Amino acid sequence: MLKKKFFWIGFFTAIVIAGIFLHLKLNNGENAKYASIYQDGVLLERIDLNAVVLAYTKKIEFSGGGYNIIEVSPGGIEVIEADCPDQICVSRGRVTKSGLPIVCMPHRLMIEIEGEHYD
Repeated sequence: MLKKKFFWIGFFTAIVIAGIFLHLKLNNGENAKYASIYQDGVLLERIDLNAVVLAYTKKIEFSGGGYNIIEVSPGGIEVIEADCPDQICVSRGRVTKSGLPIVCMPHRLMIEIEGEHYD
């Protein structure tokens, strides 16, 4: 009886884990094509990453002082330089998929990859 109970618990746990992995695989941002740049929750710019052919940089300066320099490249975006003290946004690296935004708390900046549902 106890073996049967553990079997069913293991079986349902495996099903749940498989479902989570399937969900992540199907929603991994492969079709993501826009990078949206927000400050204080306000959209500053939306960039069509599928239209980017050559990488370029863009400096974003903030009214309270400070800046972030972002690099936009085909299919991705990253913060390559910032004058914030923690540098978490710089160490985040290049983002190419939705669900993993770049955040710079001192400058209240968020860069997020958004998919086709924003067309």
